[in-house]
Amino acid sequence: MLKVDNVVSIEDCTALCDDQTGCVSVTHRPATSRCWLKNKEFGANPQDMAGVNSRNLKCGEQQFTMKVVCDDEMTLWVDGVQIDVDGQGVYDQVSTLNIPSTTQVLGIKCVNIGGGYGIMAAVEDAAGDNVLMTDNSWSCSNTADDGWEKADFVEGDNWKYAASYSNSGYIPDGAPWSSMSANKQIIWTDSPADTTVYCRKVLPSTVDGGWSDFGGWSECSEDCGTGTQNRTRSCTNPTPERGGKECEGGSTETRECNTQGCPVNGGWTDFEEWPGCCTECGTGTQTRTRTCTNPTPERGGKECEGGSTETRECNTQGCPVNGGWTDFEEWPGCCTECGTGTQTRTRSCTNPTPEHGGEQCEGSATETRSYDTLILPCPSEADENAISSTKQIISRKDQS
Repeated sequence: MLKVDNVVSIEDCTALCDDQTGCVSVTHRPATSRCWLKNKEFGANPQDMAGVNSRNLKCGEQQFTMKVVCDDEMTLWVDGVQIDVDGQGVYDQVSTLNIPSTTQVLGIKCVNIGGGYGIMAAVEDAAGDNVLMTDNSWSCSNTADDGWEKADFVEGDNWKYAASYSNSGYIPDGAPWSSMSANKQIIWTDSPADTTVYCRKVLPSTVDGGWSDFGGWSECSEDCGTGTQNRTRSCTNPTPERGGKECEGGSTETRECNTQGCPVNGGWTDFEEWPGCCTECGTGTQTRTRTCTNPTPERGGKECEGGSTETRECNTQGCPVNGGWTDFEEWPGCCTECGTGTQTRTRSCTNPTPEHGGEQCEGSATETRSYDTLILPCPSEADENAISSTKQIISRKDQS
């Protein structure tokens, strides 16, 4: 918005607008003979054609809302750039504009037409909370050198802290003051009419966030076989302030842990098939094996419990035993006292006895022989009678 003094009529004010590139509307105040030219966009010369309702925001910037009332006529600067505002900057309207959260300095020029006058301003964040308000921390002066509205301006002796009053102390029921909440404060002056007050507020610097150091690693999610663990950091070194940038990057860091393989306990394979028996009969043995490879123990895993071999008897039936002869018995006594006779002796197939299908003994179990050459021939019948008579005579003698 551009202010032009000594403009007598609205017609003259409109004519000025017609001659001004970018002028879209006018406001004329007969009491002060001032004409306000409202522009559409920034002109080539910001001093002649000031900015639009709110400064352009950079990508990612937050914005604050600023409400300002000036009794009587106001001009506003944000970081040294004159800004056009809704409300025309006059005493009976609240001027509202958006400003970047990174704003460094606010400058307000308030012209008194008559009587006491003052400035009331408040800046709110997106949540509606106060970021700052007009109070004793502002610096004010009735005179100002060029550049007073910029952040690097060095204040002279004429600059002083503003005198502030609560909202309830300054026209509490009058518009537009009552439209602002009661906790706002007014910069008040009793300077005579047609004097100007310049007030500026240097805002705290924007603070970009910074990461704290990472904390310790969390416990691994697995004891073995590759797990994960995390550690975190916070955007508090420092914490972002006044629209400062948030920390870039993530607040969490993750890594693998316990990547060593887990212990594997051994497991037995199935036993092999039984091999052939080592004997065909008479009880032999069979042995079969298994291995601790299903799976094989690894990385400290337990060995298999139990034996790797299994044994059993086989072919328990007795083996065939072929019969064997005992020795022949002694020859028995002669069966006759004289003449020719025979003797028979035996043996048995029990050395050993045939068993389990073994063969019987070959040969005969008896043996016979004649012995006529071994004894005396038997006597004749005459000899027998003579012998008998003799035995009788001997007997009678013995009886007598």
